[in-house]
Amino acid sequence: MMANHESLGRAAGRAGQTALRNMALLALMALVSLGLWAQPDQTRIVDTVYLAGGERFDGYIQFEWQSFVTPKAPIAPQSKLVRVVNGALDVTLAPTVGLGYTAFYRVRYFSHGRVRYTEFWDVPLSGSTLSVAGVRLDRAPTANPGTGTGVALPIAQEDVIDLSEDLADRPVKGPNFFPSRTVFVNPDGALEAISGSPTDCVRVDGSAVPCGDSASFAVDGEVPQGLISGANPLFTLSGTPIPQESLQVFRNGVLQRQGADYAISGSTIQFVAGAFPQQGDLLVAYYRTLQTTGSPFTGSGLLPQVLCSKAGTATNSLTLADLGACTLGGSLLFPGDRLDIQFDWALTGSVPDAYEVRVLWAGTSIFTRSFAAGDGTSTGTARVSIGDVTRQFAMQSHGAVSPLQVTTGTLTVPPSAFQVQFQGRLATTTEAQLRLTNFAVVRYPKVEGQ
Repeated sequence: MMANHESLGRAAGRAGQTALRNMALLALMALVSLGLWAQPDQTRIVDTVYLAGGERFDGYIQFEWQSFVTPKAPIAPQSKLVRVVNGALDVTLAPTVGLGYTAFYRVRYFSHGRVRYTEFWDVPLSGSTLSVAGVRLDRAPTANPGTGTGVALPIAQEDVIDLSEDLADRPVKGPNFFPSRTVFVNPDGALEAISGSPTDCVRVDGSAVPCGDSASFAVDGEVPQGLISGANPLFTLSGTPIPQESLQVFRNGVLQRQGADYAISGSTIQFVAGAFPQQGDLLVAYYRTLQTTGSPFTGSGLLPQVLCSKAGTATNSLTLADLGACTLGGSLLFPGDRLDIQFDWALTGSVPDAYEVRVLWAGTSIFTRSFAAGDGTSTGTARVSIGDVTRQFAMQSHGAVSPLQVTTGTLTVPPSAFQVQFQGRLATTTEAQLRLTNFAVVRYPKVEGQ
């Protein structure tokens, strides 16, 4: 029994010693773990930042760094933004001195929405606060700081003075830019590819025509014919686009994509479902075509082109109001062409009233007439002949009681795109209503040899 008691005592002693050793090992491991995951040291930089004129800096300072490893912990790449008011700078950063060529801070001074200056800091370990002079480098860090040689670090775009502004001024690619094509500058300043055949010649306005082919001409600003109702997909051009790629269709000023928004077959435009023109939309087409002969209506020569024909709106205003307009392309008109401008007015309401109508060509009034209260309807026509350097017109109009009136004159040469506008107003009362019943512009092209 005594021997058994001694054995048990020795076993208990050994177990106690083992437990003590295990506790000591766990404590040592805990200390080592705390040392491995300790927070890195920090150095505080406090200073007053001035401008060259003596004023104190107001703005932000951004500190950016790459990854580096301190004796206590690795540092992940990140940035830090510090607000500086009245020049007061106070920031705490991990030391970087002696930790490799990636251990440094890129420091940017922001003021009034832009980077004013960029410098580089190498922060030493210090128990006391330092000034900016104690951390600033005299040049950007390199891969071999000891010799000052090696691969320099990348320079940020905003670090180069005026680079962002200069890049913003450069030409950019437009939505219709294609490689290996001649380009022109669109109204937004972007570069667009010119459509056409490889053997075409390019004009200064960016259009392309077959070289030396006098039978080819450009149609600018034509309004395709068709009911704009939101349900009709079919519209017709006065000519056939040749080549088809020359056709550009604008809906309310937005270029439609051929093959995506519409398809073209001969002179017929068919919009796809979901892209049908809606009531109130304005369609304008630009394309190249060939003059055709053998028309069944003229025996020879070209068919007249109805550039626009539609009903106008109404007004009861005592001041001139816009009641209709037709958009034309200046390069659509050639010497020898003729235009017919036709318009009809109607007065409705319980109280008759006199009224005034006006026609404008490229913003300039070419016709103004006052009709009597008894003119429930009135009409007018202007014939415009296109000469080499002049635009001459003859205007005639009459009402139900007002007699025929004839005027002539000359017109200005319009820009590349312009409008024929129709305006009207009542004379004394707003109880009547003046309506532009209909207006039309028809082009009679020049016929060679006639």
